[in-house]
Order: sequence, then structure tokens, then C-alpha cells
Amino acid sequence: MLARDENAFGIAGPYYSYADAFTSIHPQTFAELPPGPVCISGHFPGVVDSNYDEMYGAGLGLLLNLNEETEEIEAYDATAHEVTGFSFVLSGQAPQPLQFNIKMKDVANSEVYCVRDIQSGYNEVRFADVVKSCWESSYGEPVDPTLITDIQWTTPAYFAPFDYCYCIDQLSVLTD
Repeated sequence: MLARDENAFGIAGPYYSYADAFTSIHPQTFAELPPGPVCISGHFPGVVDSNYDEMYGAGLGLLLNLNEETEEIEAYDATAHEVTGFSFVLSGQAPQPLQFNIKMKDVANSEVYCVRDIQSGYNEVRFADVVKSCWESSYGEPVDPTLITDIQWTTPAYFAPFDYCYCIDQLSVLTD
């Protein structure tokens, strides 16, 4: 868990993993996180009958503003902390491109704000580039950086099955 008093940007929260009922994932929790890369692995069986609502894949996430006293997930105001995005290094076997999601307070899980061009190696994602439904040809509205709750690295769902094993390392905030 990232502790609020250990960084200058007020970020506080644990890493977590998530998956649909058809996709295997390891680890399922991050109770103790050693220093270094954060990694997940598993198998996605492929989408059957265009069932993307139930077969959405798996991913790795980080809560940005967990109230440790109440255990409530609160909005992280990136603008107030002068954070404009995140940089990180992606390594391992990940479907390309990997999708970077941002979840917002009081916005339904079905409303996905994302960027799809995450590749192996060093990446920078600025909030100005994150839009609703990034997989559609006409992009939706931009993310509101004052309402962020989580950031996620998601294995997008494909028709063909695939194994994945990838790591996120050197996570940093962008302030430009």
C-alpha cells in the first residue's frame, strides 16, 4: 500500500487485481507488496458470442485515495496536487496494446475512461489524453482529473485466448 505520508502528492491506497469470472488471475490480492515491480499473470479464454459484458478480461489497479480510517474510496484531486498523469515501465508478456483505465468517483463501471496505446517499455499517460470509450472511432468526453479514484492496467478482451504475465515498475507522477 502506498502511504500518503510517503509521497508529496497525497496518494494513498493499495494495488489490487481484478478479473471476470472466466479469466484466471494471480495474485488475487496484494496483502504484502515487496519493493519493485508489481506483477499479475493468468489466462484469458477468449470472448464467446461477443459477450464483452461478462468476458472483459483482467487487470491490475491502484487506488489513489483510500481513507484509512473509514476505508472509503474517495476522489483523488489530481489538479489540486498538480499531477497531470503517470509514467511507468511495462514489462513481460502483455497483450499489445495494453489499456490504461482511469476510474472516477460516482461514475458507473461500464463508463470506461482509457488510453489504448500502452506498449512494452516506458510509457507516459497524461489525463488530457484519457477519454471515455477509447476503443471507439469517435472518442468520448475527457476524464475529470478532480474525481479520480483508481488507475488500472487492463488486458483488453479478444476473441482468441491468451496467457498474460506482465509487470508495472517505476510508477511516477507527471507534473508537466
